[in-house]
Amino acid sequence: MLEAGMDPEATTFVDVTLGEMAGALQRGEVDIAAATGPALADMRAQLGVVDVLDLGTGPLADYPSLSYVANAEWARANPNTVAAFQCAVVVKGETLVAEDDDAYMAALTGPEVGFTREAVEASPKLNFPAANDAEKLQIAAEVQQAVGLTETEFDMSSVVVPLPTNC
Repeated sequence: MLEAGMDPEATTFVDVTLGEMAGALQRGEVDIAAATGPALADMRAQLGVVDVLDLGTGPLADYPSLSYVANAEWARANPNTVAAFQCAVVVKGETLVAEDDDAYMAALTGPEVGFTREAVEASPKLNFPAANDAEKLQIAAEVQQAVGLTETEFDMSSVVVPLPTNC
């Protein structure tokens, strides 16, 4: 955060479960939340959020299994904060854990995530994307339409904030 010019003292970190993220975002208790699966679909549909970071894994690397989302109005009003978050988490942090096995293990077994070493070793290594690729994210909308979750075509590029190029 310091390298990105953010003041950690001006940031409040809130510990909530994935199930509580949507409510916390809706109530304005958090500005950025993590969501996956049905919770992510509901947040997109109900809260009008935009993706600021997408994480795909293993053979489903092109399918967004986890995204960081932000209230679209807040994201538009705070582009520098969104860019700093993306640079710190995606460009620097995720590059580190993708390239350094010790950093990867520490990130997933630390108190913030809390997986056991055995669980991490037994799972495929997460594939961290180099960009928020709206075209790849479009797969999620197409899959949902193909399996009948929605009849409406949806253009993911309308809700994806591209990563900054000047981190």
